[in-house]
Amino acid sequence: MSLKESQTLSDFFYSCEYKSSRLFNDFLTILTDKLNKDKTSLIAGTQTLSLEEQKLLTSWIEKKKEDYPLQYFLNEVSFCDALFYVDEGVLIPRMETEEIVLQALKKIKSKKLNIESILDIGSGSGCMGISAAMSLKTCKELILIEPSDEAQKALDKNISRHRNKINSIELVSKTFEEVELDKNSFDLILSNPPYIAIDDPDVQNSVYVYEPHMSLFGGVEPTELIYSWVCKAFEMLSGRGLMFFEFSHDQKEKLEIALNKFKPIFFKDSFGKDRFFMIDKSDL
Repeated sequence: MSLKESQTLSDFFYSCEYKSSRLFNDFLTILTDKLNKDKTSLIAGTQTLSLEEQKLLTSWIEKKKEDYPLQYFLNEVSFCDALFYVDEGVLIPRMETEEIVLQALKKIKSKKLNIESILDIGSGSGCMGISAAMSLKTCKELILIEPSDEAQKALDKNISRHRNKINSIELVSKTFEEVELDKNSFDLILSNPPYIAIDDPDVQNSVYVYEPHMSLFGGVEPTELIYSWVCKAFEMLSGRGLMFFEFSHDQKEKLEIALNKFKPIFFKDSFGKDRFFMIDKSDL
C-alpha cells in the first residue's frame, strides 16, 4: 500500500494489497459519513485524500481483517431516517428492528391512536423508542430502560442528539425486573430483548466477539425471559395500548403457546422470517 501527501481514492484503492468492491464501498462510506466528503467528487477523482485520510482508511483495512463491524468504526447508524451513535456498548440496530417501529407506526395510524406515552425496554442505543417518539407528535413522555453502564454512555449521546424533538425523555438505569412503574400508563411499549440462546451455534463471529452479550443472550431458554417481560409490561400497558416485541425466527411456536392468553399477532421480517409480535390490549 502506498501512502502519499495527496492522492485520489482510486489510486489509493489500487495500491491496496486486498481489493474488493465491498472494500471500495467501505471507503466511500467512511469518507462520506465520517468525514463528510462528496461521493461524486471522490469517484471522479476531483477530490483527493490527505495523508491523514489515507491513514484512517488504512486503519479500517486492519479492523476489517478482524471482522470488526463498520458501524462501530463509524460510530453511527441510520435508523428510521435518523442517525444514532453506536459503539461496542450497544447492539448495532438492524433493519429487522427498524421494521418493528415502522409496523407500530402503521398500526397506530390505522387505529387513529393518540400515543402520549412510550416505554422502551432494554433500550440499548435508544433507536426504537426515540424513533417512535420523534414520529408521534402526540407523544408527551418517553421512558428508556437500560441497566448497562456501557450502553448508557451511547444512549446518553443519542438522548442529547434528539432531545429537542421529543417532549420528555427519562432514562431508567435498572433491569426491567427491578423497575416499578404505574399500571395502565403506557400507550406503546417496544422491546428488543436478549432473545438468543446462550448455546446458539448460528451466531456470527463478529456479533459474538464485538457486540454486548448482555443484550444478545437470554439464557438457555430466552422465551421464558420474553414471557416474563411481556407479563410485567402488559400490566403497564394502557387500555388502548400496543406492545411490540422482537424474537428469534425459531421461537414462534413456543411463544404462541406461552403467550396465548395475550392473543399475539406475529409478523415476518423482510427476509420472510418470523421476527416480532404485537399485543393489542383493546382486543382482550
